[in-house]
Amino acid sequence: GGASTFDLATYDADGVLADRMLSATGFRVPVGVTVKDPVLTTVAQSQPLLYPVKSNWKPQLGSAATATFTLTATDAIADKVFTITAPGFTLSSSGLAITYGSTTIPTTVISTSDSTLQAKLGGTLQAGVVYTLKVSVVAPASAADVTDEDWEIVFTDGGHLPFANMAGITTSFTFVEPYTVSISVGRSPPVTDLEVTLSASLGSTAPTALNLIAPTGFVFSTACLANDGDIVQRVGPIQRCYRQYLWNQGSSNFALEDTDIHEMALEGLESSTGQQLGWGEDADGFEVDQMQQSELTFAAATGVTTPLAVRFRTTEAIGGGGRVQLMKPSTMTLSCASEDIALFGLPAMVECSVNSTSFLMTLNGTLAPGEYAFTVAATTPASTPSSNIFSILLRDKYLSIQDAAMNIAGPSLLTSPKVSSPSLAVTSTTAGQASTATLSFSVLQAIAAQTIGSLIITLPTNFEHDVSAESDLAMGTLELPTATSSALTFSTVDELQLALDMTQEIPAGDYTLTFPIVVPETAPTYNIWSVAFCSSSTCSTDSALLIAPMPGFTISTTSTGSTSANALRHTSPHVTIALGLVASMFLYIFA
Repeated sequence: GGASTFDLATYDADGVLADRMLSATGFRVPVGVTVKDPVLTTVAQSQPLLYPVKSNWKPQLGSAATATFTLTATDAIADKVFTITAPGFTLSSSGLAITYGSTTIPTTVISTSDSTLQAKLGGTLQAGVVYTLKVSVVAPASAADVTDEDWEIVFTDGGHLPFANMAGITTSFTFVEPYTVSISVGRSPPVTDLEVTLSASLGSTAPTALNLIAPTGFVFSTACLANDGDIVQRVGPIQRCYRQYLWNQGSSNFALEDTDIHEMALEGLESSTGQQLGWGEDADGFEVDQMQQSELTFAAATGVTTPLAVRFRTTEAIGGGGRVQLMKPSTMTLSCASEDIALFGLPAMVECSVNSTSFLMTLNGTLAPGEYAFTVAATTPASTPSSNIFSILLRDKYLSIQDAAMNIAGPSLLTSPKVSSPSLAVTSTTAGQASTATLSFSVLQAIAAQTIGSLIITLPTNFEHDVSAESDLAMGTLELPTATSSALTFSTVDELQLALDMTQEIPAGDYTLTFPIVVPETAPTYNIWSVAFCSSSTCSTDSALLIAPMPGFTISTTSTGSTSANALRHTSPHVTIALGLVASMFLYIFA
């Protein structure tokens, strides 16, 4: 490129030189620019680990993408305005970049208008260097907007002719039809076999095969489709459900019923060639509904015996012979002895089985929608399990899962305070009558000074203490070191807070706390008492170091005598720690 010069000569009829003008100034020759290697990359194609399936699919009409080219100039181009023209595409003002290795040449976008982008070069393109040009685009909206016209890039400096330009480049980008896909489901608990309706509009395409792709971790049932399923193809972690059709050429809408769908992708193919005609997905999918109000609580210390309290609310009805299953860390031990289990609201247990990772109870009655709880005696391991995860599953008599709360994170286990064997005894269980409650627990090793600042005793809903003075709270032979004055706070009817002297250690041994209560007319479903150990003189159960739950007792309508802690062991309360649900879960479901 650059200025051109001419030599001009004239000759007579005999061919003799008559006149000559040398080095006459001509027009400017534009710098040559070679643009090649066109590639159109979708968002999915740029992130194959995140989109293992869609990264292998063609761009959709009307979708966002990045167009990439290589660019080489025959002479240096510095600080020039350039215009990119891409017939049929919409060019974006963001995402423009010219790079060479790790070096970026500055550019400033001046304007965009449909298929044209104008920008200014803020540096120099060196001659002979291969640069990478990237520009963000939106593909043509429809097949009618796709054109054979070439892309062009022109550099200008205000002169009559371009400073640099290129021959048109044919991109040969190909696109497929975007499908409109929606899915619906009546209910979607985790780890269950769901029947979901998928509907789609296939635009102008008429595929002879459809490919349904589930997200990583989800599993199709063997039959795949609920109506006339053919083949399930399993490729690594990707689940594919392939269905071939003799397609009605006049139809572009359809509905399928399928199992185990969540953010499902649908691909339309020509079965004889495997050519992709279109694809789409319902990006919103549906939420996997964890069983509500699911929480799990125990004295979270190493090497202790503690009630493990489990609470849940189900919306499902499960007939007689149903099962309640608790999945647990393999290093925690649970007991199937009837005296170690207390049920609240649940039908009677007819069978119990336990192994290293599962505790399973079989019930003899119907489980109606509602709230339930149970406690089971547990022995914690010597350290926090590496896989410290619990799950609560409700199964019918055929062992099919009907509801579940999956992947509940367990608390880290403390080495201090090491509180073990919390239990409850009362002098009377008669409804509406006064009684005396005794909470017992063992401290397995001395708790150092400056560790525990207070205890919080929490009664179940409907229960009230009858404490009106500090003297109403009595301790056993081994007493806790209480604060010198105003140690007991009793203004809340279902809670007592006892401030301790933090300058003293708490010796190892067995402790009891006895105080008057009023037995309510009815007990709550979550009939769990607790003692929380706090690191300060004032705190709430939410900030406690450790909470020891204990199962409550059955309220009687006739007068009763004293009930010992051992007699109540199968209904004594346990410490409760509400745990957040982890979002990732099964959907026969390993989602």
